[in-house]
Amino acid sequence: MMTSRYDSSGNTSSSTNAKDGNSSASNFDGYAAQLFQEADIDGPMVSRNAFNSLRKETLDEDISEAGSEDEEQIILEHTTVVQQADPAALGGDIGELDELALLLSDTPYKKMKLREKDARKLFQAGDLWASLKCRMDILGIAKMYSTGPYCNENKYPMLLSDAHFKLSKSYAALQCVPQAIDHCNRALEAIPSLGMSNSQVISFKKEVHILLGEALLMASPPKPQASLQYLLASEGCSCSDDLKDPGVRILAAQCHAILGIEKLQQISATRNAEDTLNQRVQQISAKLLTLDGKSKEYERLQQKLEETQNELIEERGFGGVLVNEARLQLDKATDILMFVIDEEEQRLRKKMSDEERKGHPLIQLLWRRACEILFKMSVLEGVAGRIKNQVGHLENITGVQEGYNCISQGLLACVLKEKGAALVALGSTQSDSQLQQAELKKALGAYDDLMDLQAQRFPEGSAKYATSRAEALKLMGNVYVALRQWERAQEHFNEAMDMYASYLGPTSSLVSDLQTRILEVNSYINAPF
Repeated sequence: MMTSRYDSSGNTSSSTNAKDGNSSASNFDGYAAQLFQEADIDGPMVSRNAFNSLRKETLDEDISEAGSEDEEQIILEHTTVVQQADPAALGGDIGELDELALLLSDTPYKKMKLREKDARKLFQAGDLWASLKCRMDILGIAKMYSTGPYCNENKYPMLLSDAHFKLSKSYAALQCVPQAIDHCNRALEAIPSLGMSNSQVISFKKEVHILLGEALLMASPPKPQASLQYLLASEGCSCSDDLKDPGVRILAAQCHAILGIEKLQQISATRNAEDTLNQRVQQISAKLLTLDGKSKEYERLQQKLEETQNELIEERGFGGVLVNEARLQLDKATDILMFVIDEEEQRLRKKMSDEERKGHPLIQLLWRRACEILFKMSVLEGVAGRIKNQVGHLENITGVQEGYNCISQGLLACVLKEKGAALVALGSTQSDSQLQQAELKKALGAYDDLMDLQAQRFPEGSAKYATSRAEALKLMGNVYVALRQWERAQEHFNEAMDMYASYLGPTSSLVSDLQTRILEVNSYINAPF
């Protein structure tokens, strides 16, 4: 079983061994890196707040506020997505804090509430640093009444915890991840053992754990395993399937997706190790042929050969484990997203037309993320040599695009290239010539769609337009060679070569490669048989 891979020049190379399903490390490394870079599929994290804000406009209830305000309980406000606002519309100069009112207030909660009001106005106006400064002031007030000379923990048990939590949200909004994590942990540590009802503590801990989970996902590099543990802890669950909050489910899905990609990257290192061991086996085997079978050197090398072969078997076994683990994580991420998508689509069907539902920003966002994960799954299946599954994932993506038009052109271009290559690979496994030709014709359709897409992406006459079109023509020429339609292959190769030569120069390696292909095709055209 063979599966096609593309190098940086657009060449097609075979990368999967039929016996063990292993792929070439060098091909996989360059191919996967190129695809991910071109597709730009690892965009900003979808936060719970962003998800909730998109849901809010179509919900009957308000999900952005909870509880009721009173002086003895600091309620947990939900941070909303930052909106750019006109300061004048907020009542004058929002940077001026009412210091007199602050001094005259007679409870710490009133003082903190005044500062928090300013912090929210500044936050909504987009001045995140000024909002952060206000919340630092809030923390100072909380410390004075919680640990200072005015300490009264029994009357105000949650002052300090809530102040740390508010500050952590400001740090998270500014992408100051270490500080956000630090203040989340301080918020948990400051929760008193007495003075608060169990339901209040549980509600507070849930919000802190969710924010911790988000912050760990925003870290560089992200920490998906730790993030997932906090997200599960927020609802007291043992697995992500049991999570109830849709926004938390979205975060959990991203955790599983990142864990799957990490395994996919480890597979690359395993393939490199396999290649090295394979080369060593070949070198030792070649050396043994030149030695006397009874010599000590022969015995030493024979033992070395057995050890190396055992290492190779172990490495292949480890690679298989990684493939299964990556598939498990990506499957779980997809399942969670599909569950949320189904729920949201059902909810929106009751409120709007099908066209409005499909174009809703929330549905667009969810399907885009699902397609990104499906694409990574297709790469994994290609590496594992499961070409039918690979084609299935890619066809699912193109089906979603037809129905929702939600994925980026860069990702779609990569999907179409991969789909064409996978269909060629699938065709090569068919013993029936008609089935093989059917798969190859589907591949031509994918490359034809790719050419149309590239014409939309890049302005005609530009270098990107020419080189992307030349690549598609070259790939189509390869398929025509497989179909033994030599004249059509020659036509596509010649057009691709002319385009490459015009923009890259006649000495380009891509031009040289096509010249070689054209000579080979000409030899078939001019053959006497």
